[in-house]
Amino acid sequence: MIPQLKPPSCESQQVCESATAAQLALLLSSFGLISIGAGCIRPCSIAFGADQLDNKENPNKERLLASFFNWYYASIGVSTVLALTLIVYIQDNLGWMVGFGVPVILMIISTLIFLAGRSLYVKVKPSKSLFTGFAQVVVVAFKNRKLSLPQSNSDQYCHSHDSNFLVPTDNLRCLNKACMIRDRERDLNTDESASDSWSLCTVEQVESLKALLRVIPMCIGSGSNNIITEAIRRRIAIEEGFVDSPNAVIDMSALWLVPQFALLGLAEAFNAIGQIEFYYSQLPKSMSSIAVAIFTLGTAVANLVGSLLEARDITREAMQVDMDEAMQVDTDEEISFNSNN
Repeated sequence: MIPQLKPPSCESQQVCESATAAQLALLLSSFGLISIGAGCIRPCSIAFGADQLDNKENPNKERLLASFFNWYYASIGVSTVLALTLIVYIQDNLGWMVGFGVPVILMIISTLIFLAGRSLYVKVKPSKSLFTGFAQVVVVAFKNRKLSLPQSNSDQYCHSHDSNFLVPTDNLRCLNKACMIRDRERDLNTDESASDSWSLCTVEQVESLKALLRVIPMCIGSGSNNIITEAIRRRIAIEEGFVDSPNAVIDMSALWLVPQFALLGLAEAFNAIGQIEFYYSQLPKSMSSIAVAIFTLGTAVANLVGSLLEARDITREAMQVDMDEAMQVDTDEEISFNSNN
């Protein structure tokens, strides 16, 4: 849409001009902003929507939350299909300006609808940084590593005002030393809160870190599926010789891809919804956004590792081709030299 933001077309020139530093900076910054926006909006929007239904007095709360996660992910699937079909069709037939203009208009409309109902939303007030709290738990637990854990007595542990825990759980007991009260007069204020957060943590801080550590293995396992799939696909491509012939065409109908893509789509839908619901139910309410972000973060890391595997293979094969060509040239020159002599 703006010619100055991209290098000139190669159709009218024999040698293509590369993009300038400013053009590359704009392109990379755009990719970065898109990643940040997508990474922030999706986890927060799912958690924000779940907050509207998370009513402790409602006996059907769990059922409503499960239904919400299902419909939310279904809407994402429908929007993805529309983006890959209808929007692409508009871009091909009416131009990129119209193709990008339609999503912009839809985003503005959705933003206005969201702002119109802001007075009706349930708004959870943010607390202090969770990551700072996690660091405090690790630091205080390390400081108290030589102390013995007290007996199961709630008076010997520090609690927040809205605490749901009497004593910390028994798993990862080494972290329980972070919320031990050694001297009540020195460690606590008059309102029973910790006088120094880097010397005494609450039971809720300790349990939040434990909950996060418990779900990390599941996140890694789900992301590794994408890595394994990409590794198998790369190996098969090498065995079939597609790396040396990237433009090769196979006499095979594309409809053979429908069954496996349908199966992958069903597996992705059930897996994603189940994981998001599991993370949301396992982590504390104050970590609802992090609970949803864990799934998208695992998928993003898996896709990045898969892309690195493919890039490594392409680079290796390109170097091998260059070496073979160089050896062939040397062989031809040697044969020509011997024949002349």
